[in-house]
Amino acid sequence: MARESHVRFLSALSTALLATLLPLTVRSTARHAFGDTTRSARWDSRHAVKEAFNDLLIEEEDYKTLRDSIDTNDAFDAMGLAARLEKHDLLEFRRLASHLYGKAAKWDRSISLAKEDKLFKDAITTAAVSNSTDVAEELLRYFSDIGSRECFVALLFAAFDLIRPDVAEELSWRHSFHDTYMPYRLQVERSRADQIASLAKKLEELSSKTVAKEEEENSQPMLGLMPQTLALGYY
Repeated sequence: MARESHVRFLSALSTALLATLLPLTVRSTARHAFGDTTRSARWDSRHAVKEAFNDLLIEEEDYKTLRDSIDTNDAFDAMGLAARLEKHDLLEFRRLASHLYGKAAKWDRSISLAKEDKLFKDAITTAAVSNSTDVAEELLRYFSDIGSRECFVALLFAAFDLIRPDVAEELSWRHSFHDTYMPYRLQVERSRADQIASLAKKLEELSSKTVAKEEEENSQPMLGLMPQTLALGYY
């Protein structure tokens, strides 16, 4: 089995390389300019190798190696691969499709796929890294609508800086999540208190510096009047 896979990979790789390098060789000869063509050939050859390798991993259903390959080398059509994987029969390959959309900042599509397969942990992670209040709050509404208290609270803490407290409290009230919501609310109150204390300290320090500066300025002699005073002494 391993030998057959190796042979198929080499065959696919050889075909891809030939299809890529032959046209480039012709262009380089015709143009007599090797700089840009060489760089293009280098990228195209890497792209061909990557595509052939990904094809083999999909055929062998080796989703773990494919994920490592995706995360360590970007010389492939990411969106093309994502569109292909989201239709795969195996859950882990559809999960990779969601991962690819997330890497491309296509947050809504990534989360949509995760929700379809009930990969709620992945959806929460994507919402948190999106740095988007709209994305995070939309997912929070989804969790409240389906009655998932655990996911609701998990998202509140994972996207703590993205979700507006009033939105969280409203959804909690509407869906009777009071007990589940309370730890988050206490954390919000604590954060607010810490922020107010920090701001008060900064204002106090600024006020002290201002007073000290004014006292220093007032303690200095008015040198500008000395020449006039001395001058008046001669008359």
